[in-house]
Amino acid sequence: MKKTEDATHEAKLNRLSLARKDLREAQVYLSAFRVDLHPTVQRALLVAAIISYARPFRGGWANRTQPIAPKVDDTLGEGLSDAQQDLHILLLRYRDKAIAHSDFELKPTGRISTSGLGVATWTLPFDLLSLDLDVAEFLAIVREWEIRCTAKLLELGGTLNKLDQVPAVPLGIEMSDGVARVHAGEMSLTIPLSAFSQHKEVP
Repeated sequence: MKKTEDATHEAKLNRLSLARKDLREAQVYLSAFRVDLHPTVQRALLVAAIISYARPFRGGWANRTQPIAPKVDDTLGEGLSDAQQDLHILLLRYRDKAIAHSDFELKPTGRISTSGLGVATWTLPFDLLSLDLDVAEFLAIVREWEIRCTAKLLELGGTLNKLDQVPAVPLGIEMSDGVARVHAGEMSLTIPLSAFSQHKEVP
């Protein structure tokens, strides 16, 4: 039971450790964002920030034998404001449907009928800069999640440290009838006193 509990805590702690690094990476990209940058650079920074931000909540299952939880526990987000929860859901939606993948919902496309032999299509572009995404609010929620992950990381670390401590085993020694009886918890060892040889110091 203890090993299972330890493994669960270790897996969650490992995910939180990576989550903090991912969230700090997102902060680097968002802190570098400026209105005077070229639009291509602005888009690249926002895309990188969203990908980094989403990692803790979209963990992979590539190898389930790895000692890490697939994602940050959902309960860690309890207490976020309605605005923060809405932004969180929106950012993950952008990641899932338009950045990491091309979903028809956010990137609709279709065929244009023509009389010729070729094929013409239309596609509605997905542009982060046209979505009026508030970078300051984005940065604020990233920092909020980092604080929450750090607090939980410290809590789990303290729990694991306590589980690692081996309780002291009472030790007792009795000597009678020419033997020494050593008791350590449920274990007992009887040693003849004759086994202890006496010696004199050589001047």
